[in-house]
Amino acid sequence: MNNSRSNEKDSTELLKKFRAENKSLAGELKKLKNELESLSDKVEYYRTTLLYIGDAVIATDINGRIFDMNPVAENLTGWSIKQARKKPLEQVFKIENTISGNKADSPVKEVVETGRIKDLANHIKLKSRNGREYNIADSAAPIRNKGGEITGVVIVFRDVTESYHVRKELQESEVRFHELFNHMRSCVAVYRSVNKGNDFEIVDFNVAASKTEKISRDKVIGRKVTEVFPGSVDMGIVDIFKKVCETGEPEYFPTSYYKDERIQGWRENYVYKLPSGDIVALYDDITDRINAKEELRESEAQFRTVFEAANVGKSITLITGEINVNHAFSDMLGYTQEELQNKKWQAITPPEEIDAIQKKLEPLTSGQKDSARFEKRYIHKNGSHVWADVSVVMNRDGKGQPSYFITTVIDITDRKIAEDRLKHSYDLMRYIIEHTNSAVAVHDKDLRYIYVSQRYIDQYKVKDADIIGKHHYDVFPDLPQKWRDVHQRALKGEVVSADRDKYERDDGSVQWTRWECRPWYESDGSIGGIVVYTEVITEQVKAGEALRKSENIYRLLVENQTDMVVKVDLRGKFLYVSPSYCNTFGKAESELIGKTFLPLVHEDDRKATQKAMESLYYPPYKVYLEQRALTQEGWRWLAWNDTAVLDKKGNVKEIIGVGRDITERKEAEIELRKLKDNLEAEVEKKTGEMRDQLIKLERFHDATVEREFRIKELNDEIARLKDEIKVLRDH
Repeated sequence: MNNSRSNEKDSTELLKKFRAENKSLAGELKKLKNELESLSDKVEYYRTTLLYIGDAVIATDINGRIFDMNPVAENLTGWSIKQARKKPLEQVFKIENTISGNKADSPVKEVVETGRIKDLANHIKLKSRNGREYNIADSAAPIRNKGGEITGVVIVFRDVTESYHVRKELQESEVRFHELFNHMRSCVAVYRSVNKGNDFEIVDFNVAASKTEKISRDKVIGRKVTEVFPGSVDMGIVDIFKKVCETGEPEYFPTSYYKDERIQGWRENYVYKLPSGDIVALYDDITDRINAKEELRESEAQFRTVFEAANVGKSITLITGEINVNHAFSDMLGYTQEELQNKKWQAITPPEEIDAIQKKLEPLTSGQKDSARFEKRYIHKNGSHVWADVSVVMNRDGKGQPSYFITTVIDITDRKIAEDRLKHSYDLMRYIIEHTNSAVAVHDKDLRYIYVSQRYIDQYKVKDADIIGKHHYDVFPDLPQKWRDVHQRALKGEVVSADRDKYERDDGSVQWTRWECRPWYESDGSIGGIVVYTEVITEQVKAGEALRKSENIYRLLVENQTDMVVKVDLRGKFLYVSPSYCNTFGKAESELIGKTFLPLVHEDDRKATQKAMESLYYPPYKVYLEQRALTQEGWRWLAWNDTAVLDKKGNVKEIIGVGRDITERKEAEIELRKLKDNLEAEVEKKTGEMRDQLIKLERFHDATVEREFRIKELNDEIARLKDEIKVLRDH
């Protein structure tokens, strides 16, 4: 009994322990379930982020095999995740250097080995599975588990094709700007405000400035203006920089004298502010001009000699406007010196320009400036306008009061006309090149590139797009000798062209081209180089060959079938007739081509034929018609199935008809119609006869019925009489 109680107690304890452990296990299970749901939510969150992020994302395992990618990556690579999963990254993510054309290395190996984020090199191009190419910017980063162990790599990239091309164009524009900048005759310096606007750092310095200031560009870039030009503060130019920097308004700095321990001289500055905030000083060293003015003051006689002997226009102009000119000035405007003597400058200036010029002269008369330079027009004696570069220096008396202007006038009419023509010519050439469907390359007489269109670069797959200045044969070393001969012929003045030319490259590829090579000429009439217009027509040639094969097959089918086939234009003139058509009408092809078909149609069927042809201009662009035509066997019935041929714009351009002789069928139909008419007449006759017999039968029937009714009435009457007789007898 004691053992029984002991066993019962042990069972109870075991049950309690089991329930406690079960409860604990249920709690752990619930906790794991919550963690799993939380993890699932996080996975869904990250998956949603991956799907809708703007950048393309590809994830690989540690061996570089793809296990996930988002829709953006699918679109750019041309691979779906289903197609790409478990494939090596290099097979899907095909990248190469846009400059060298070499295949770019996969980032997976380096990221796995270093454990660091890797940004891919610049100028990387992605080649999509569908043939498209994208310039991309990307980076690769390691994927780590909770223990920090690298389990894979994630590559994030985006399409920067548009910005890449914009940057490329900007770089080319900057190159052109610096060429212009460095070859300007005037000095140009670019400054950037430093020290809260109290000083200015030299950002750029052109060749003219280096020569004028006797210091190389590399010794001034990045240095302060007060350090390189210590006399600039005393000169006052730094204050002008500050003013322009603050107001943004350009300033013309009066002719001033600069001096330091290294250089000295007169400078004439024009200062303005760039959108970037940098300050530009455009200036000229006018030391020689100022020295000449001083020398002129010292010797009036010498001045007069120089004044009269000068081969450019000279004028001494009073403050009130009267002028005294030299021979060169009067000759330039077609007058004698006497005719211009004491004439005011306003009288030989276009009225609309007078106010603007007076404003340019006011700083000189007010003492703010000693000189000015501008371009203006003069009125020639014959009424035409003469463009001039005018330099004006104010002469003052001993008290510093304005006395008269000394004006130097240089005729720049030819230059202005040339500039306008050159600008127009340049704009026109650029417009033509940019809008032509052909690839264009312009070479100098040494066959070095002067200009190429983008289509030329793309069409011939030039790896190095920066080919300006390079020799044509260095860019295309496999160029056939026949084209080299063409270039020499063009350099001698011949225009050479080909509509279809085969070009076999060293790599075995074949291209068909249409090209023209012609010389271009310098202003003196000499040949300056050649222009090559080319168009790759490989696809057109292939399509043409396929079309010719198709046409040959079609022609064989048409010419060997019994049905007649014709093609006519919109006026009904034959463009093509099959042999069966010629045989039917007993005419040669040459007798029919260019002639209209309507005269062959029976006069009674022409109106219906024309109406049917008009219906071909509307959907479904098909029509069936029957007509009589005068063949070599006489009038025959023909059935036609006509179809309109549409151009790319959906307009009818020609009509194709397929016909056959249905005369026997039509004659059978006519004979059948006659038999039908005869049968209907016979039926009508028999029907009439039967109708008459029926009427007679109806009349006989009516008479018979009437007699039967009468007999019945008589019988009834006899019976009634019998009944009455019987009654009488009974009584």
